[in-house]
Amino acid sequence: MDNEMALELEYFKHDLIKYATGDKSSDFTDKKYADVRKQLLNIKSLTEIIPEYIRKCRDLGDFWQFIKAKYSTYQERRIYLAETLNPVIEYFEEGMDIVISHLILQREKG
Repeated sequence: MDNEMALELEYFKHDLIKYATGDKSSDFTDKKYADVRKQLLNIKSLTEIIPEYIRKCRDLGDFWQFIKAKYSTYQERRIYLAETLNPVIEYFEEGMDIVISHLILQREKG
């Protein structure tokens, strides 16, 4: 599939986790966030699996307000971001059919 995009999203996930947990050591910027966001929103087949914060938060300030209100602990934020971005990464690694099957199983479990 598209391993280059999967790798870019893996870095994006790590940058978001750092940002959401107060680690400002990375060079993550509004521009980088907006660029990845735009790429994802332009892929119509991703509509069902794009995380809420990607759809709603236009910049890192919006994202910070979203994640801060949703989860108070860093651990909760790490888990949430991994759980919501991993299906998107898997889409580029394995294809949509695998991701949909995985999401259906998750919904059935809980």
